[in-house]
This record gives sequence, structure tokens and C-alpha cells, in this order.
Amino acid sequence: MIKAIIAVAVSLGIIICGGVGYLIYNQHIPNYSSNKVQMKYSVVQGRTSLLQYDSLEEAIENSNNIPRSVVVDNQTNLWIHTNLKPFILFIKDNVFDFDTFDKAIFYANNNNIDTIYYRNNQNILWEKNYEPTDNIKLDIHHIKQFPELPRGCEVTSLAMMLNYYGVNVDKVTLAYEVKKDTTEYQILDNGKIYYGNPYDGFVGDMYSLQTRGYGVYHGPIYELANNYLEGRVVDITGANFDEVIQFLSRGYPIWAVTNGTYSSLPDSEFEIWHTPTGIVKITKRMHAVVLTGYENDILFINDPLSNMPNREVNLRNFQQSWEQMGHQAIVILD
Repeated sequence: MIKAIIAVAVSLGIIICGGVGYLIYNQHIPNYSSNKVQMKYSVVQGRTSLLQYDSLEEAIENSNNIPRSVVVDNQTNLWIHTNLKPFILFIKDNVFDFDTFDKAIFYANNNNIDTIYYRNNQNILWEKNYEPTDNIKLDIHHIKQFPELPRGCEVTSLAMMLNYYGVNVDKVTLAYEVKKDTTEYQILDNGKIYYGNPYDGFVGDMYSLQTRGYGVYHGPIYELANNYLEGRVVDITGANFDEVIQFLSRGYPIWAVTNGTYSSLPDSEFEIWHTPTGIVKITKRMHAVVLTGYENDILFINDPLSNMPNREVNLRNFQQSWEQMGHQAIVILD
């Protein structure tokens, strides 16, 4: 479903350095030296073709030892492999790369860039002028978190996503594998709560509501998903909701953090925790679901607390609850 690279990218080969782009080579990629026999693949760094190979595997292996290099197909000028950061933007003859989607989208929106590519410069991830479909509803097998995982909405939602892409793994296995923050709950002498950080790992007991527990946020879930589908999992945390809808419109289900009411919560529902790695603001109503579609003002979700798929919730109310929880979202590409 991801579109092929646009013509400009086909004819240009470019590399960047830490967000500062500069030209590395122009249209005549195959013609680095007219005195040499042209092989199938070139390893390029800067303006220089360093090495040529007929074996793609050998080209990639050697490119991995050369910082900021690109393996180019000499017949098509397409990038076959690169060790640039995963989110790539073109600005005329230059390319900028970023390590997170939120940094890339911020730069794109502030520099009138229409397209973001993901890895190897051949897959379009986002387009500024993309027109979403009027409606979509994905058929994703529904999994309930109960009875095994009373606090396991995050890994149960991830199990639905991974199963959709053909990964044979269950929620209990994911519950065991997800990173944990084992910090013990304390109330300090000054009355402050000291506990784990959900950005670092699952906090508390996932298996029983009779003991203390909370949940986990996007980072550890992204890491766990990437263990199963390396290179295909994209953490789009920090995107705006219209950008999330674009992914959904393209046919990608979305793992997202919300709350159990699917509406904005008052401040009284939140509390501050002090953790080993910083201060976090949490709500005990935190919940995670899979976005499966939309139609008009309705958003369809696979809710691990529900008994059936494609539960209907108000789209704009959900948007507010999702934004309140920090714009946390993960997508898996084809």
C-alpha cells in the first residue's frame, strides 16, 4: 500500500548529516568513472562512488561498515539500502533524515515539504496533500484482555496488531516479554508518590486487580513490536490526529493510548508520580486500544475490554482523550 518513490527520488541520490542536508550525487549515478566496468550496485558516500559490486549482499555488508552510505542500483538509480536515519525528506537536491516521526513531521510542516519517506528512500510514509477516504473499517480479529490480563490492555492491543500482520503470538507471551519497571510504590515523607515510569516499562501487576499496578506507554510497546517485525514498526507518537487518520485511511490499524471514557478527563483524574527517571502525570483511567476505522463522526476501535470488534466511539471525543494522553500511537507497515 506504500507508494513507489517519486521520480525526483529516482533521479537523485542524496545523503545528509544529522539533520543538515547536502548534495551527494546527481543524475548520473552510474557514471562515476567512464574508465571502469559498470557493476550492478554502487556504495556511495558523499559525491564519491567508493565501491562497486555485482552481489547485492556484498554491497550491503560493506555499506554497513561505511557511515552514511547508500547502496544504489546502477540501472535504476534507486536506493537499495542505506544506513541513514529512517525518516527521510527531500528538499530539491538535498535530503534530511531524522530518527523519529515527530521530528520529521515537524520539519516537513515548517519547511513546506510534501512527503516523508521511510527507510531506504523507496516508501512514502506521509503526504501533506493526502486525501483520506470517506470511510474505512478494517477486519481485525478481536482479543479480550480478561481474564488473564486485567491490566494488560497494551499488550492485548499489540497482540491484535501483530496477529493482523501474520505474527503468531498471544497476549500472555507479550505480557511476559514487555519491559518492566519494577520500582516499588512508596509515599515519601513529603507526601509525594514514588513509583515506576510507564515510559520505561510496565508498572505494577498486570495479572491481578487485587495488587497495585498501572500500565505501560508507547516506548516499550514499540520495542516489543519491533522484536517481531523489525523495520516495519513506526512510533508515530507526537503526530496530530489528522496524521493518524491518514495512516488509518491507508489501511494501517493504529495502536493508541487513550482513557476508558474515550473523552477528555478533568484534572482531578490525574496525579503526579516521582520516578527514578523523572516526573510523570498519570491517570488510573489510562487505556490502550486499536483504531480500526472511521465513518463521519464515528471512530471504530478494537477495545480489549469489549466483547466484540469495531466498537463505535465519538471520533472527536476520542481525539481529545488521545491528545490528553500524549499523542501516543504506533503503526506497523506492510
